Amino acid sequence: MTRWWRSWPRGVPLLFLNNLLMSLGFYALIPYLSVYVTKSLGWPAWAAGALLMVRQVSQQGLTLLTGVVADRLGYRRIITAGFLLRGLGFALFGASGAPAMMFTAAVISGLGGALFEPVSAAALTALTPESDRRRTYAVSKVVGNLGMVLSALVGAVLIGVDFRVLSWTCGLIFASMGVLTRWRLPEIRVQLQPIPLRRMMVAVLADRPFVRLVLANSGYFFMYMQLYLTIPVRVTDLTHRTQAVSLVFLTLAVLVAAFQYPVNALVSRIPPAPAMMAGLLAMALGLVGIGTAGHLSLFLPGFVLFAVGVMITEPANYDLTAQLAKPGLTATYFGFGYVALALGGGLGQGVGGWLMDAGSSLGVPSLLWWTAAAIGGASALLLNSPAIRRPQTG
Repeated sequence: MTRWWRSWPRGVPLLFLNNLLMSLGFYALIPYLSVYVTKSLGWPAWAAGALLMVRQVSQQGLTLLTGVVADRLGYRRIITAGFLLRGLGFALFGASGAPAMMFTAAVISGLGGALFEPVSAAALTALTPESDRRRTYAVSKVVGNLGMVLSALVGAVLIGVDFRVLSWTCGLIFASMGVLTRWRLPEIRVQLQPIPLRRMMVAVLADRPFVRLVLANSGYFFMYMQLYLTIPVRVTDLTHRTQAVSLVFLTLAVLVAAFQYPVNALVSRIPPAPAMMAGLLAMALGLVGIGTAGHLSLFLPGFVLFAVGVMITEPANYDLTAQLAKPGLTATYFGFGYVALALGGGLGQGVGGWLMDAGSSLGVPSLLWWTAAAIGGASALLLNSPAIRRPQTG
């Protein structure tokens, strides 16, 4: 293990550890937050949804700005500040059940995520040789999913004690990551001479191949976010057991932990744009299988195909973003890339639920699934551009 650890460039193993603890701390708390505010605090469901939305918007709405700042000031201090803020926000969830305190905690924790999430991806890019990026991201993804698996155990144990204990423990995990990052992550400065902020923003927005990639990623997140609303509804309809929902997330985490690295090894010889196109199409076909299955035995192959598509798409997207990023603007590009999550993720949950209801009313229950598949196909076509398939690397 020590030899494996030392085989990576300095700082990369720490980023792997951060990814493990990020998933552990996040997924141990967030699934129980809505249950806590509705069952223990007596909030209506719409208020719980608003709380989660505020956290999401606070994070995804600011990633472009935080990426720009990180490229100017350096990555270590931004990641450190993000972890400390996320730790404070998570701890505040358990400090008081007052609505003002809970929404303050949501904003602070979201801001923390806006600071560390895109900048951590940019740091991984900066510290990794170009030829090894997809393998590095695949390992990071596996480690993150191991954290998700562990979070189920940690969350179940600590919520049995008290929500406050769970909240404070998860806050402490993130705060500890901030201290460790400040102590052990090497300083990463990508701009030897400061680039004017306006020029940084214009450079990203005028990069048409990258904007096409962001639009394609919006389609990816439209499909991916069905995991959090319509796929659970679908599996519940098929099994008539709400407990089956937790198995969906556990199955995905185990699949990624076990097969992300082998899948990445198989597709690593393919350039990132065609690989990402294949991944998007696999997700689209998987969703059709999920939506048209009449039995759980038919649902599972569709879900596995969907999971394989995710495993192909994410490392390829990471590699492609890194290749398209102009020198000195890596975090800015990754920050703007997260706009796709706000766009596609928001529409995926809102429109996805509406399409499921509309399909049931119209007697076309597969309406959502075919629509999502069409969006996936259109997203793949967006990547069929010579400028994206053969990006100029800086």
